[in-house]
Amino acid sequence: MGVLTIKYLYICSMRFSNYILILGLFLIISCRGEDNLIDPTFRWPGISADSDSLIVKLEKGYIDMVPVDTMSWLLERLKKSSHDCSDGQQILSRYYYWMGRIANRTGNNSHVYLNKARELCDSTRFPYYAMRIGILCTLRNDTLDISERYAELKRFERFIDSTNDDFMRASLLLDMGHILYDVRDENKALLNYMKADEIYRRLGISIYHLKTSLNMANMYNVRGLTKQARDLSLRLLGDPIARQDTSFYNNLRLVIYNVTHDIKYLEAGYEEEFVRGRGKTLCLKYEILLGRDALENDDLPECARYINRIINNYTPEKMAELRLPVYELAHDYYSSVGKPDSAYLYCRLLSEAQRLVLEKSTPSKVAAIENNTRINEIELRAEEKRHDDQLLLVIIISSSIILILACAFILLRRTQQSKIALMQSRLDLEPVSYTHLERSQRGETATRLAMIENNKLLESLMSKIFDLKTDGKLDESTYNELSRNIKLHSNVNQEWLEFKEIFETIHPSFALRLKERYPLLSEGDLKMATYLKMGLSTKVISRMLSIQPDSVKKNRQRLRRRMELESDKSLEETLRAF
Repeated sequence: MGVLTIKYLYICSMRFSNYILILGLFLIISCRGEDNLIDPTFRWPGISADSDSLIVKLEKGYIDMVPVDTMSWLLERLKKSSHDCSDGQQILSRYYYWMGRIANRTGNNSHVYLNKARELCDSTRFPYYAMRIGILCTLRNDTLDISERYAELKRFERFIDSTNDDFMRASLLLDMGHILYDVRDENKALLNYMKADEIYRRLGISIYHLKTSLNMANMYNVRGLTKQARDLSLRLLGDPIARQDTSFYNNLRLVIYNVTHDIKYLEAGYEEEFVRGRGKTLCLKYEILLGRDALENDDLPECARYINRIINNYTPEKMAELRLPVYELAHDYYSSVGKPDSAYLYCRLLSEAQRLVLEKSTPSKVAAIENNTRINEIELRAEEKRHDDQLLLVIIISSSIILILACAFILLRRTQQSKIALMQSRLDLEPVSYTHLERSQRGETATRLAMIENNKLLESLMSKIFDLKTDGKLDESTYNELSRNIKLHSNVNQEWLEFKEIFETIHPSFALRLKERYPLLSEGDLKMATYLKMGLSTKVISRMLSIQPDSVKKNRQRLRRRMELESDKSLEETLRAF
């Protein structure tokens, strides 16, 4: 009877520990709930109804390139709402945050507003909002070198991952992509752009998707992937949303020209830019390219027209890094028309500009290499930290499961000891009767059915965990560890063997005697005979064997034939005699 006791305890402990395991895992999953957000896309934590509504409008307005005047009107309303709220300081902090963002877009210094926003922000209550301020401050902090800036962004990335904020994750990928491009790591930069683009498309933020795609097209061209650059840029050109942003559209035309060298894209873009942006950098780029095209096609008057526009509208300071192509164009033009004095003047200006660029570029190239090395080290440390965090999570979850199972087993062992002792005394004092055996059989049947239900619950849980993994909310290693623990508790075949052993303890040599009497019986026939001896219904047997009730009836008929029973003899009574 000692074996029976141990097996009974084991089955009971597994039954209840499975429920505890399921409960624990569902609690873990449920802990990934949403914060009190005012908008699921941007994940801003709420303060008051008025300010929350204005924050969402500002966020969407910023994305949709709403005019500054409209944004300023919203900002004034946000500032006024701070006067009538107990959390007015936090609303005022958000006001300064948006002032900083808009100031940055208009080209004004934004650090004053951002520092004020950071000063007023309660980072303990609003860590998400503090993160938004911190990212902008990092990007605008000129005291940080490029690798330090990248390291800060990686730190913010870990926080964003914990919030499931896809919008900010995409924005951060873009920012890090720009840094990677600056340090000459075009492959990683392109990868970041592609990841950001995927998120924007999934969120349905069309304008950001288009701008990110333009970055990708330009990167394809830089890497010499001409076909990819041409196909992507031409697809963007046909997008009606892209046409709504003239500046974006004309930058797109420049990319297409650089890929296709088709002058029509330059002419169409310049016609718009000359009207709306004369004297600005984008217009200067058009004039340089159009002047060069005219010179190469011997259209000297047209080339002269563009050179004069450049000289009249731009100082050397406004030309910035574009001075080299301007001086080179002017030198080549004056050489072509036979004006050696002017050609010599621009030759001297070109040489001086090249010298200055070389002096700046040499340390810049060295710095780029050094920063690239440091960034690679930062990426490596971040990956190691992520792996360590995942390993720690697996260890914590596994340890918790083991602890729960151990506690459940100890508790159940103590609570069942008295029941088992009572059962033992009854077995010793009472004669073994069919009624007693029937009670034991039904008890074992209930245990078996509980196991089946456990397995169904575990299968359902396994499906939920798989969905989490598919959605990217559960990493591969954690998923594998949880799957392994669940599978350890859902082995139906092993449970059948254990159940069969217990049955044989109650009905010694039943299967052996039946097999000796009827040697044609298969293993399936013996299993069916066991269930019938226990008095189980057709419905219950079908559930336990995972077959249809009609199949159970056919198995009964096959068992009768192999036992060669006469029609007037009961199959159940015959089995009970063994």
